[in-house]
Order: sequence, then structure tokens, then C-alpha cells
Amino acid sequence: SRIDLGANLTITDDFNLTGETMILSGTSTLDGGAITLNNVNSLIQVTAACTIDNNLTFSANSATGKGLDITNSCTISGDLSTSANVIIEIDASQTLTYSGAAFAIAANTLNLLGTGTLNNSANAITFSTGTLDIDGSLTISGDITISGSATFDIAASKTLTYSGDEIDVGANTLSIDGTGTITNSNNINLN
Repeated sequence: SRIDLGANLTITDDFNLTGETMILSGTSTLDGGAITLNNVNSLIQVTAACTIDNNLTFSANSATGKGLDITNSCTISGDLSTSANVIIEIDASQTLTYSGAAFAIAANTLNLLGTGTLNNSANAITFSTGTLDIDGSLTISGDITISGSATFDIAASKTLTYSGDEIDVGANTLSIDGTGTITNSNNINLN
């Protein structure tokens, strides 16, 4: 389904995206009921600088090329939540600004692709025993917090540029896998 947000659109009911693709091609605001990506083939593709006020829930693992595809800078002000492995791709020179509640990955995997920027400066991305899987050279310009034994997996020849607050591992374990690079502006504190 293609939704051209030439004007604000409110969807009053919650709905499941199933295995469909929702393409947001206008510059206005989508809000209303929660949208659940409940199928491996669910895809929301943003092709214009819109705002998504809906809560987005990932309840099925994202298949390759599915999940959330940001081809133009946009803002998600609704909450992101997941009980599955999520793929988010942010194209070069584009920014996904996330201002919802903390995005709790828990024990799941957040796979980030592309070379854009995830600006989550309003709230942290939180991990307990989950994995941050970096398969593109991109920037995270908000906080990451860890409350368990988490993993950062950075693919070969890729760089994660992290400009959020210090990552306090505390008494937990942070495994850094892959042969890529993490460039951080602040400390990663180990106890």
C-alpha cells in the first residue's frame, strides 16, 4: 500500500501490517492506532520527510530487505517496541530521528544497515542480553544502555560511529564481535 502524506492522516484503529509493504511518500504526519509488523515480510518504507506518531511494534523477525527502510529523513515520535529481531536500514545522508520512549531490544537483535544516522537523543536504545548487529557504516547519536550480557557485532570494513553518552557495562558483559570498528565520543566503562 502506498500512502501519500500530502496532508495529515489519522488511522484510528490498531492494525497488523501482515506481509504487506506500507510506503509513506508524503511530508505530513501519520498518527493514530498502533501498527504491528507481525510478519517476516512486513515493511514500512519512508520515501519523504514525514512524521510517524503511531506506535510501531515488531512481533515477527524481519526478513532480509524488510522491517523499516528509511530512504528519506523522517521522525518517529511514537514508541518503538519489539519482541522479535528487527532490521532498520537508513540510507546515506538520511536521518531517522526517534523521539519515542526508550527502545528496549531486550534479548533480541537490532540489525542496522545503511550509512545514515539514527538520532535517538530523546531516549536510549536498551539491551539486556540482546545484540546490536551493525552491517553498515552508520552513526548512532543517542544513548545505548546495557543491563545484561549484550553483544555488538560490527561487520568487516564497517564502522559504527557512536556519539551518545558513556556506555556503562558495569558488572555485565559486553562482547564486541566482528572485525569492524566502533568509534565512540565517550567512554565504554568496564568494571
